[in-house]
Amino acid sequence: MNKKVALSLLSATVISSMAASAFAAPNPGIYMGGDVDRYYSLTDLMNLNAQGMAKFNTDLGKAGSKNIVFVDYDKKGAFLEEIFNSTDGLEKVKRDLKQSDFEGVYTQVKTDGTDGATYDPRNDIDPEPAGELKVESVSAITKNEVKVTFATDLTGKDIKPSNFNLVQKDNEYNEPYIDSVSVSGKVVTLTLGDNLISGKTYVVTVSGLSEQAQTKEVTYSLATPASVTIDTSYVTGKTGDQLKATVKDASGNDITGDYPVKWETNNANVDADGKLTGNIAAGTTILAKAYVMNGTTKVYSAQAVITVANATPTTYEGFTVDDDGTVADYTKLAATDIKTSLKMGETGYLFPFVKDQYGNVITTNSGFTFTSKNPTILVVDSATGKLTPVATGTAVVQVESGTFKKLISIEVKAAAKPTTLTVAESSVTLSDKAPAKAIKVTVKDQYGDPVSGATVTKTESTTTDFSDAALGNSGKTDAKGEITLTITPKAAGTEAVKLSVGAAPNAVEATVNVTVTASTGTVTGYKIVNSADDNVLDANDAADDDLTLKLYPVDANGNITGPAENAVWTVKDFSNGFVSIDNDGGTADGVTDSAVGSVTVTAKKKGTATLTAKVGSLEVGTFDVVVNDSKPVIGSVALTKATLTAKQSDADVLSAVLANITAKDTTGKGFDRDNDGTYEPTGDDILTSAEVAAIYSNKATVVQGDTDGTVSTLPIVGAGEATLTITFADSLNLAPLSLKVIVSDDVAPTVAAGKISITDNTTPAVDTIAGAAGAVTDGTKVSVYSDAALTTLVGTATVKADGSFDAIDLADKATGTVDYYVVAEDAAGNKAAAEKISYTAAK
Repeated sequence: MNKKVALSLLSATVISSMAASAFAAPNPGIYMGGDVDRYYSLTDLMNLNAQGMAKFNTDLGKAGSKNIVFVDYDKKGAFLEEIFNSTDGLEKVKRDLKQSDFEGVYTQVKTDGTDGATYDPRNDIDPEPAGELKVESVSAITKNEVKVTFATDLTGKDIKPSNFNLVQKDNEYNEPYIDSVSVSGKVVTLTLGDNLISGKTYVVTVSGLSEQAQTKEVTYSLATPASVTIDTSYVTGKTGDQLKATVKDASGNDITGDYPVKWETNNANVDADGKLTGNIAAGTTILAKAYVMNGTTKVYSAQAVITVANATPTTYEGFTVDDDGTVADYTKLAATDIKTSLKMGETGYLFPFVKDQYGNVITTNSGFTFTSKNPTILVVDSATGKLTPVATGTAVVQVESGTFKKLISIEVKAAAKPTTLTVAESSVTLSDKAPAKAIKVTVKDQYGDPVSGATVTKTESTTTDFSDAALGNSGKTDAKGEITLTITPKAAGTEAVKLSVGAAPNAVEATVNVTVTASTGTVTGYKIVNSADDNVLDANDAADDDLTLKLYPVDANGNITGPAENAVWTVKDFSNGFVSIDNDGGTADGVTDSAVGSVTVTAKKKGTATLTAKVGSLEVGTFDVVVNDSKPVIGSVALTKATLTAKQSDADVLSAVLANITAKDTTGKGFDRDNDGTYEPTGDDILTSAEVAAIYSNKATVVQGDTDGTVSTLPIVGAGEATLTITFADSLNLAPLSLKVIVSDDVAPTVAAGKISITDNTTPAVDTIAGAAGAVTDGTKVSVYSDAALTTLVGTATVKADGSFDAIDLADKATGTVDYYVVAEDAAGNKAAAEKISYTAAK
């Protein structure tokens, strides 16, 4: 291994681990096995002197990456070779370490390279109980579900899809994608994004859960449906409601995923797939049977009576104080998004977490009535749930809707008041000719939250005019609880600027000591001065996305001796795109067009940019600008459902596909893409082409993909099954998702009346009706009726591939105009509206 490369990677690894939990067992460090058997703690590694570093390099080369174990502060780790070979980053490579990862006793190396005490990390690792993670059996019940049964309960274990691999035994290229895993006791259910093939054997490999990887074989066979049971007893009667049924085999296994369930009902607003296509009035009863096809035989359920009833709140699961009384899906709120108290002076809306009798999440509080049991503490609007605190204490609010009633306790805290006043620099030294100095001041309340709109005052300690102090924003803090104090030097001397917030005697104070020095006037160098209160910008905050730099001459003591000088400013590695600068016209190249008295730097994307200033041909200074981006970034994505169903008449499935993706940011909270403080996965925060790079389809005759970078449409072309592969923007470093879409045929064939003709035969005397090519599109059969009510069938014919159909005999007519009605039907049973075909018999 190249030692320089290894050392660089190790440094990056150690630095990235510093933010982890301080709790560690075994001790965090680098453990070198092989012929070395030495251990470097992470703390000591960052403080090695020259001898210690030389020792480290020697040991690193002798041990080899296969024998080096890295242990992070959170007690997880990995072999160095695993870290170097991974493209997923340190956090995804780390795992729970086992006793067998370590070779034995290690000698700790001190910062000066000498040997210290010995340490056996195995003593700090609990051995896995024998057989705990042993795989007992594997079964494939349906084509997209595999169950892995372990010897003991896995509840609470960190089980991931990456712990499992599935591959067809006789075809290594067929590796069904594991969409998600769920744990129930000893059983881990693998939900697949791809279908298993009936009659094929698959090898299941389980890794990372035991000392050695375990493999089991399983053969999937399409089970025979033995029973169908209707699960739905109530529906709300709203368009889109779905009837549900369960299909089981003779052993009682749930095989619903293998068989599309069809429905027969007495209500025209329920289609063959069990979905309500129109509203049905409350109080209506629906008689229904569900069935699946076993070959050509229908396996029916018993007839069920399904009642249409309005959704009523039923199950209470908590509450939050919300900004507007609407939460798209409270089950996806992070704990940090839930607010259960109010401060005096605040308002909000009470939003109860409630599900209806069908288990659906209620998304608005508009259907509830609210009553405060303690109106002297908390006033509540009965209709909107708006909360207005009037005194501190705990108030009880009654929430009602029909028979649903719940009492909710809400704490009203004391009004926020400033308790800390922090200045970024409590001591400042400036020369008498220096420009104004900006200092960040932050005000927080007793709860540690920033105080917005707090009035900060300042008092200068002397009457001698050594400097001027001024507070920005009319002396009031912004939404971050921040305000800028500007110190402008005037003459050599010292003074103190006292800042205060709040009223006496409870005012909170802080002092900035200002020293102004006299410059000598002799220029010995230059100094870059930043107009802002720090060098950190936010690319997603217009109020904090730029700063201005100026170049000043300084004397031997570093004192500024005069006004800013013109300089040519250059952004190093400008192509990284972290910042832009003004006075960079024409082709932007990160260099000012000429020497200028100041340069404004604007944030573009996260990173650190270095600017240089040049006077004449001499580079006289550099300045680093750090760019952050407060805009939420996706850290992970997952599918809500592995399979979506759609109808051919839906025309496009993009909205359903995007709404089926659950995204979380890098902190684990719901991805709030519009940064409004609320995660709305099916509303404002649905993913767009900014995050989704492309969606590929394996069957364009069913669903067409969108791979042009815009991700604006996924047209439904026909009935069938398609697998969609969703890829994400490269910058997000997210693995693709695979989703199955099943499109049912609900589109009736079309009939071209102009291509259907009736022949008035004389020999034989029976008239006929026939269709030329193109008479029927997407149909398989035509039926001809002699009446508009379609009660008297004259005859049928099969539609040919070109849309024509052979002649159907009609009754011989003497004279006069006669009407016939042609109905086309497709294989799915969809029927076109009847087309009237008329002719006048001449004989």
